[in-house]
Amino acid sequence: MKIWQNNKVWITVSIVLAVGFYALGMMGIDDNSVTSTVTLGIVFLVLTLIPNNLLRLQLSSLQKATPYLARIVKYRRDLGIIAGLLFVAHAALAIMGVKAFSAANGMPFDLSFLASKPIILGTLSVILVILLLLTSSDFIHTHLGKKWKAIQSLIWLSVPLALVHSLLVTNEAPSAPILGFGLIITLVIVEIFIYSKKPPVGKTNYVRHIWFVSIGIVIAVATLVFMK
Repeated sequence: MKIWQNNKVWITVSIVLAVGFYALGMMGIDDNSVTSTVTLGIVFLVLTLIPNNLLRLQLSSLQKATPYLARIVKYRRDLGIIAGLLFVAHAALAIMGVKAFSAANGMPFDLSFLASKPIILGTLSVILVILLLLTSSDFIHTHLGKKWKAIQSLIWLSVPLALVHSLLVTNEAPSAPILGFGLIITLVIVEIFIYSKKPPVGKTNYVRHIWFVSIGIVIAVATLVFMK
C-alpha cells in the first residue's frame, strides 16, 4: 500500500497518457506518436527542472509565483518519472518505425543506426534517462545516500545532447525541443550570471547541474565536429 501511495501520481498519469495516445492513434487524430511523446516529455521535463531552480534563485521578482512553483516542485519526482517514460517511449517508437520501414522496403534491420551521427546523442540521452528511472525509487535513494542526488543530476547532462539530436534528425527546426531544452539551458546561463555575483550557499550541490550542462555541450559540439 505504501508503494502505491508513493507512486500513484506518476502511475496514474502514465496510464492515462498511454490510453490517450492509443485512442488518438486508433481514431487517426495522432498519426505521429514519435513526435507527440517527445513533445509531451519535454513539457514534463521543463516542469521537473525549472520551478525548483527558480525557487533556488530566490528572486524577489518571483515572490508572488513562489507558492505556485512550490506546488509544482512537490510533484517533481512524479513529473520527472513521467518525462523519462515518455522519452523511453519516444525511443522505442522510433526504433519500431525504422524496423517497419526496413521491412516494407526489403532491407535488413539492425540497431547500428543508433550509433550514427544524427542518432547517437539521442541514444546517450535515453541511456541516461533509463539510468535515472532505475534509480528513482525510494529504496535505491535510501541505499545510495548522498550519491543519489549526483546521479539524478545527470538529467542536466542529457539536455544539450537531446537538443542537438533533435536538430540533427529533422530538416526543419523542431519547435518543441528548441523551446523546451533551450529554456532549460537559458536558465542555466542566467544561474551562472547570478551565481557569479552572489555564490549560493552549499555551492557544490547548487552548481553541479551547471557543470553537467557544460559537459553535455562539449560532448554535443565534439560529436558535431569530429564524427562523420
